[in-house]
Formats: sequence, structure tokens, C-alpha cells
Amino acid sequence: MRVAIIGGGIIGLGIADALLRETRVRDSLELTIFDAHEPGGASAKAAGILGAQFESHESSPFVTDLVEARASFERWLVDFGGPSALERVDYRKAGVLRLATSARRAEELRAIVEWQSASGLRAAYVSPWELEKIEPALASFAHGAAHFPDDAQVEPRLLLALLETSLRERGAMFVDSRVLAVESAPSAATIRVEVGASPRESRPAESATHSADFVVVANGAWASRLTLTAGKTALPLDAPPVRGQMIRLATARRHFGPVIEVDGTYALQRAQGPIDVGATVENVGFDAGTTADAAAALLRTVTRMIPEIDGAPIAEQWAGLRPLAPSPRVELVDSRVLVAVGHYRNGILLAPTTARKAAAIVARL
Repeated sequence: MRVAIIGGGIIGLGIADALLRETRVRDSLELTIFDAHEPGGASAKAAGILGAQFESHESSPFVTDLVEARASFERWLVDFGGPSALERVDYRKAGVLRLATSARRAEELRAIVEWQSASGLRAAYVSPWELEKIEPALASFAHGAAHFPDDAQVEPRLLLALLETSLRERGAMFVDSRVLAVESAPSAATIRVEVGASPRESRPAESATHSADFVVVANGAWASRLTLTAGKTALPLDAPPVRGQMIRLATARRHFGPVIEVDGTYALQRAQGPIDVGATVENVGFDAGTTADAAAALLRTVTRMIPEIDGAPIAEQWAGLRPLAPSPRVELVDSRVLVAVGHYRNGILLAPTTARKAAAIVARL
């Protein structure tokens, strides 16, 4: 079976890994992954917070999906990366602390802790005095915090590199091209890709075609730019981009352990020291640029959260374009096409379960 996956982010690579493990298809599988390495690709620009609980305000089936994905994450990493995978991708179950900036916010966080605890999830409300003992680097403004000890974190860049290496070693082929269109027909699917573009030489892009028995569309926000047809019927995909800017502060000293969040801004410290801070939420289309205003706002908030890092230089700034949808879409849209898009801020976390679901659908065909 010739399977083409459009998108080399965490969802596309995760599905490729699951297909290579699926006993019903792997022996006959010819797997090709098309990736345009678009500026702003969400996976490599994500924070990597495996936050099944900290942004969950009420019980829902989607929260159940997030918790299930988090529970499977360690096993997934070891399955494709070996026993050292957790350390190699900086995976840590360090938890999340959501700080309350007012008495009203404290009550809201208490309510979240109560329903999560009643649902069997580990969560606790931490008083200002307890908070000072747990994380002494935090500013004293907090009225308390909600603590979610089972939420975790991972370094997305390391994760993507390890997963891609594993796939290449198992025979997956990679094509560095932008897919322009997919046409599904009874006999096969035709994939038209952009080739030969050269902005320096003002040479326009040309196109080439590839054939596949099955296509997986997993290129995030760029799915909305893909021309997808079945015969003469257009199959529109809607996952508009939302820009999230982040900054990285250079520091070698360990300042805090868990992810710290306050009023929508979060900070997490990597194993080697740098502190990543995010993220803005901006509807600017496919503009993956960064702004000085965003960097300044993020820096102000993080130094308010953790005063002792004031003066740490900004080593890096970037923006990711996250595919927005009411909920992730993992389904067949044609007998030869499956879409896996719309994961928004949860693409890293949902990768293992999305991959298993997609692979199972393909295997049943």
C-alpha cells in the first residue's frame, strides 16, 4: 500500500510511526511524507506542555481524550525512541502551577480543582504560604495557585528530531516539497507538489505529480490552502491559523521546576537552563513574523512571575501558526483520503492517540 502523508509535524510523523507499527499494513507499506518546512509550522514552535488538566475548565469528552493522551505519552516515546527517549526529548512530569492574581481568580481555580478532584484527577489548591515553600522564586503577589502534578512537558524540537530519525531508519521516505493539490479517484490519488521555485532567480514554481493508494492530510493550518477534490467534488478543509509568539530567555541557573502560568502566559524551564515563555494569540493569517511588542509583553509578565530572572537576555523569539478548530478532526473525507487537522494548542499532547486512531482507520480499509 502506497501511503502519502502531507505534513511533517508531530501529527503527520506520529501517524507515520503508527502505520509502521500496524501489523495489518506494515508489511506492504510504502510510506512517503511530504513536508514544505513552512515558516511558522506549529509543532517545532510549540512549548511542549502536556497539559491535560491545567487548561481544562470543566468536564467534557475532550478532557477525557487529553488525559488519555497524557497517560500514553511516556510509553509512546519509549516505543519509537528506546529507553533513553525520555531524557533525550527532555520529557519531565514536573506539573503545572496556575497562579491566582486576585481573590476572584483564586475562587475560580478552587472550583476547577474541586471538579477535577471529584473526577478522579490529581489536583490541589495551594495557599500563598504553601506556594512560597514549594517555589520560593515566585513573586509574592499570588493569592494562591492550582497545582496539577501529573501534567508534563517535552521539548518539541528534540521530539520531532528523534521521531524523524526513527522513521527514516524504518524506511519512511521524505519529500521536501509543498503539496498544492490532492485529487482522489477510484483507482488512486494524485498528489501535485510544487517544485523548482527560486525566488532569488525569479523562477516560478512548477509542479510534479505523485501517485498514492491513500493520502493522510496532516499539515495543520496549511490544510486550508490545499486543493482537495474527489472527482469533481471539492472537499474544503477549514483550520485557520492562529499565531502564537514565544521568547526564550538565556539562563544556566535552575529557577523553578513546574510550568508556571498566570493569566494566559506560561513559563517553563528546559533541562539545560533556558526559559521558554509564551504565548500570544493573534489572528493575523499566515504571517509567521514576530514583533517587539509581543516580546516586551511576554518579558514583563515572566519577570513579574519570577522576579529573580529580571535581566536575563532574550536569546530567541519565534512564532507558530496553530490550526484552529472547534475540536480535532480525524476522519475519512473520501475512500482514499483521511484528514487529521485542527489540534490547535494540543497537537503535541494528542499526537499518540491521534496517530493510533488514524492508523486504525487506514488498516480497516
